[in-house]
Amino acid sequence: CYGRGGPLALTDINLLLGKIRPEKFPLPLDEQAALQQIEELVEQVEKGTGRDSQPPELADALVRIANASMAEAIRSVSVARGYDPREYVLVAFGGAAGQHACEVARQLGIRQILNHPDAGILSARGIGLAEIQRHAERGIYQPVESLDRETLTGTRRQLEEQASNQLLEEGIGAAEIHTVCSIDLRYVGMDAGMTITGPAGNEKEDWLEAYLAGFEKKHLAQYGYLHPDRPLEVV
Repeated sequence: CYGRGGPLALTDINLLLGKIRPEKFPLPLDEQAALQQIEELVEQVEKGTGRDSQPPELADALVRIANASMAEAIRSVSVARGYDPREYVLVAFGGAAGQHACEVARQLGIRQILNHPDAGILSARGIGLAEIQRHAERGIYQPVESLDRETLTGTRRQLEEQASNQLLEEGIGAAEIHTVCSIDLRYVGMDAGMTITGPAGNEKEDWLEAYLAGFEKKHLAQYGYLHPDRPLEVV
């Protein structure tokens, strides 16, 4: 419908379903081109399945598939990690978000939607407002029980200094720099690990214990069990 050719897209489907009003759209839309494409697709479906179909029916099926895919993507970063999406607000961003947000929220059991007035430029705006970050990391690959805590603390300080110096060299004032330390932990013998984040600059002797407790809490929330007899490894 943009007049650029190409395969049928969700914008075409939403136009045909009346979810997009051409007179309100910032670009001229060719509804006839979208209709021609979906009619050709209807013919392919009928030949492949032997079942009669109509453009509105197929358009509705396609948008339902798209909504289900969006909902599943959200489940993969929420339910699969121990978070219940029903307890959160769905933030709709992107120019077409308002055309799908209600159905996606319904599938996830979400009761509230935040449809930002700048949804169409939210990603670009976010980049413009985002804080400057620099990362420094080092592989350890040692069981926690055999780690020298003093050496690990020294490594952490070196990484904090390395990342901070990069920001200082870019003209960021020291008072504006905030450091955060993350440690990747996993059970010995397992491939998958978990990133546990906490405040940097904690000079207490038992600072690592907070990360170990954080790992247990996160692992229990995501997988529903712990391995109390299996040692942990710092990755």
